[in-house]
Amino acid sequence: AWWRRRKQSNSSGFGKTTQVSKVVLDRLTAEVERHAASLVPSDSHVTQMNEFLRALEKQLDNIVDKAKVLPFGSAVNGFWTC
Repeated sequence: AWWRRRKQSNSSGFGKTTQVSKVVLDRLTAEVERHAASLVPSDSHVTQMNEFLRALEKQLDNIVDKAKVLPFGSAVNGFWTC
């Protein structure tokens, strides 16, 4: 999307806009999408994280009545696997 907007815009503020062929744009898009897909946590990773959170919650419940452990930050967005 960004490449398409930049391609269509002549006022990018970064100097002369370079024309990118559709073939190059499609190849770049496919490469970025493949890379992004490779960064998505596997089902195994998600299962391990959930098991850890349940075990942690169980341990904390022995100390703090009705303790609740919720994932946040990188555990939610998947960066913890990168």
